[in-house]
Amino acid sequence: MPDELRGILEKNGVKNVELAGPGAFARTIPNEILVKIVNDPVQRMQSLEFCHMYDSNPYVCGMGKDNLFAKGEI
Repeated sequence: MPDELRGILEKNGVKNVELAGPGAFARTIPNEILVKIVNDPVQRMQSLEFCHMYDSNPYVCGMGKDNLFAKGEI
């Protein structure tokens, strides 16, 4: 789970830990709409920026616990 991973990383000296649940928002959008977004360069960039912001919110990181991304500094 996100809190467990954060704790393990911090316990081992990793600082500035950031977590994200990639795909948490995208899974809420019907496939036919995702295809339209991906095929439009402007919508694709706007969507990717929003998805990253949404997926990085601590309240949704657990939604994609199988797809949890962590970064930090050693």
